[in-house]
Amino acid sequence: MSSKEEILSEIQKSIDRRKNNYSSANDNAKAVFPEIKISLLEKFIEEFEAIGGQVVLCKDIKDTGIKLSKFIKERKLSKLFCLDKNIQKFLYDLKISYLSENDNFEEMEIGFTSCELLIARTGSIIVSSSGDSGRRMNVFPPIHVVIANASQVVEDLAEGFKKLTKKYSNNLPSLISTITGASRTADIEKTLVMGAHGPKELIIFLNE
Repeated sequence: MSSKEEILSEIQKSIDRRKNNYSSANDNAKAVFPEIKISLLEKFIEEFEAIGGQVVLCKDIKDTGIKLSKFIKERKLSKLFCLDKNIQKFLYDLKISYLSENDNFEEMEIGFTSCELLIARTGSIIVSSSGDSGRRMNVFPPIHVVIANASQVVEDLAEGFKKLTKKYSNNLPSLISTITGASRTADIEKTLVMGAHGPKELIIFLNE
């Protein structure tokens, strides 16, 4: 065996060891966490609301539109911002005006995005930079509204990353992150402050 072949062989062994360790770590994690005895959708809602998030459960896309229109009207919101083309069409069909130009970005009262997946065990949202919304829309809006479907709920992060790997293959987005609740901090005199580093409110309109 040549020196080059020996080096390549050692690299392959290292890759194989990492795969085995990753698989073992996932198996151990499954053993540590208690079994989820309710549906993944119910578990996600339970965990999401426990950390201060709000879920608006909708029967279908029509119901989502009705409840979203009511929410905007009740909150008297006028400066809606959206970059996601699918959600833009949804808002247009509802005759809801929205902003989408950079010049209006800092004026927004509420921002709309989609997401990659929802994590049942932690009540977290997986987002990435691959969509129209990019990175900014997950951290800047005072009120962050996510439009999602129950089919996006997975049990845990391990399952979530498997799905993302399958979806994107070798072309993963430059940013994949999780959002767990609205932004908060208690660093100053242990006083809870909402919206310190991001949205004060995180709301999901979840289509069953």
